[in-house]
Amino acid sequence: MGLPKIFTNPTNKRISIVLLMFSMLIIYHVTIRNLVPLDTLSIKQYTERAAVYNLHLRAYFIWLTPSAILGTLFLISFETIRQIIASLLIRWRKIPGWFFWGVIPVLFTGLSACTALWVLGGVPRIFDGFNYHFQARNFALGQFFASVPPLPELFRFPFIILNESKWYGSVYPGYSLFLAIGFRLGVDWLVNPIAGGIALVLIYFTSRDMLNESSARVASILGLCSPFFRMMNSIFMAHATAIVWVTLALWMGWRWMKKGVDASLLEPLLASIAIGWLYITRPQAGAVALTPLYAVVLWRVRSKSWKHLVAFLIPLFCFVVVLGIYNQKVTGDFRVNPRYFVDPERRLGFGDDLGEPLPGGGRSGHDLARGVRNVEILLRLWNAEMFGWGSFGAMGWMTLILVITIILEKQNPLNWVLFLSILFNTILYMFYFTPSPNFGPRYFAEVIPASLILFVSGLRLVSGMLPISWTCRGQPVGLAVLLAIMLSLSITIFVPLHNLYYGLLPPVLQRSQVPEPEEASIIVVAKDLYCMNIYTWNSPDLSGNIFLPSVDTVSIERIKKEFPHRVVYRLVKTGPLGNNLELIRADDSARHLL
Repeated sequence: MGLPKIFTNPTNKRISIVLLMFSMLIIYHVTIRNLVPLDTLSIKQYTERAAVYNLHLRAYFIWLTPSAILGTLFLISFETIRQIIASLLIRWRKIPGWFFWGVIPVLFTGLSACTALWVLGGVPRIFDGFNYHFQARNFALGQFFASVPPLPELFRFPFIILNESKWYGSVYPGYSLFLAIGFRLGVDWLVNPIAGGIALVLIYFTSRDMLNESSARVASILGLCSPFFRMMNSIFMAHATAIVWVTLALWMGWRWMKKGVDASLLEPLLASIAIGWLYITRPQAGAVALTPLYAVVLWRVRSKSWKHLVAFLIPLFCFVVVLGIYNQKVTGDFRVNPRYFVDPERRLGFGDDLGEPLPGGGRSGHDLARGVRNVEILLRLWNAEMFGWGSFGAMGWMTLILVITIILEKQNPLNWVLFLSILFNTILYMFYFTPSPNFGPRYFAEVIPASLILFVSGLRLVSGMLPISWTCRGQPVGLAVLLAIMLSLSITIFVPLHNLYYGLLPPVLQRSQVPEPEEASIIVVAKDLYCMNIYTWNSPDLSGNIFLPSVDTVSIERIKKEFPHRVVYRLVKTGPLGNNLELIRADDSARHLL
């Protein structure tokens, strides 16, 4: 097809109009919307999140040039590409199913592991991650909490509880129990990538049962290519294991609902175990993600099979008891989880007494207007990062496809179950005072399975709406070509930007860079070197070297007095450019490079 005939072809006219609409929406997004004042946010909220928000906008703007180039190439060679994709679609049905539930999840685990180790440094990056990390080390030592260390003011960290008698993380225990296994094996950074691979296996089988084999294959590929899904399985956060339990609960719940009284006891039993683990991991997110499905399931079997209900309720009751025992051990009250024990005002709701503490006293507060704004940010980031579509996604195309699915197949109960799961999750975080976009829209992590399955169902409907010229040999070639281009943009542009941004913030000091003495010592880290991840180098039982921040109110002499059997060093920068790290013995003027 020659270049002069490109825009005379009806198919290419439609494509040109779509690309033009995309470009106009992007320009609107990165210019007009960026000028809208964030008057519904407090000054503190704005200053904390402006850098993240603006960096995302700038990153999306970079999409314009390569998108235009790839779009032009697509127009020029549309017929050739259409023939190639058509032949691939015919052949892909011959690929065995085990490739999608076996090979692709392993590949996803490998990609997530590379991200966790090489992009994120194999260390936590935000306060919650340090919290889970610290409590997992307590569990790995066989204890609920550690003893209070000497000079506790040097060991304090946000959200980690250090009171008169106990030292522990203020988290639900579910995720940290699995992370503790990673600590015992020396591969704590690998726990989340493995969980991601398991989740993708479960997404495949859930999609196959809910839709069909072809849809399950598409869901597996989209999961593999999702930067958001991969990031959630690379950071030290509970979202990774929560996604596993949500997916297993969706799968078993759906099988139980379809079979009814003919279901084996295995479905309600596994469903209960999944919900139980979710209850001790991320209960609120799990509740909104699963309520639509299990409301239908329990209503249908409420009086038809008491055996199924017993198999469902007994494991769930056991998990409730386990969490109560854990709460009693750490907080002294079986009803109060340490998550709320540490700061009761960081909770859902509206009011001036909620939110982040302000320097002058009081709280940042939260109201409906701020809640709507927070949800808008989360939805935009979710649309942008779910499949790595950047500005194309941020316009809301993924959400639009989900809505189209509900409109066109409103009689399908599966669509409503999945859609309400996403909707309830959105409403839930309208009541939370921050969108917390540190690692993308992580509050939408637990609805990733529902999003993938419903999106694949929507793609099937959208492909049927496309003109006949977009098909070839009966295959939805036009849609496949567009998806291939979008995934190419994601892999070549969005993923590198994604990794670059999250790999740089906050700064990380690698322990391998730090000279350490062979004997157990105290290493006081200079202020210009200290960063959050150093906190993870200290064991709760204070075995090995202990790293402390340099604090003006605590002298070296006081540190020596509290740790009389350890040598005290100071870690400082040396060299002409300050790019060398050196230990200086605190009681010796001589410098010792170890």
